[in-house]
Amino acid sequence: MAKVIGYQQQFIRGVSGSYKLVTSTGAPTFDWRMANFQEMTLTANVTCVHFNNPRRAAKLDILFRQDGTGGRTVTGWPACVLWLGRTAPTLGACPGYADLISLNYNGVNFFGTIDKDAGPSA
Repeated sequence: MAKVIGYQQQFIRGVSGSYKLVTSTGAPTFDWRMANFQEMTLTANVTCVHFNNPRRAAKLDILFRQDGTGGRTVTGWPACVLWLGRTAPTLGACPGYADLISLNYNGVNFFGTIDKDAGPSA
């Protein structure tokens, strides 16, 4: 729990000056020109993920939080996202819990990993 909250607060305090809260439901667009760290509370299943304006050679993070219901899923990742283990991760389903998706972008592909069930929301 403390690890994710501390990580989030670090960005909010302006260490990178790069935090954005994303509000969307089924098909969010993460605009990397706006921030390298973005957070979204899942209030419905996400069936299609969109990325805009990634910067070459960048590390990009998305913190997905389950709402009070939990069990929300995120599918429909772009084909340019290559996952560790070659399979897109399944998010933790517990209400209030958070998963941190980290993406390293090389100008062509995003190399993705997940920190699962990182802890309940504050």
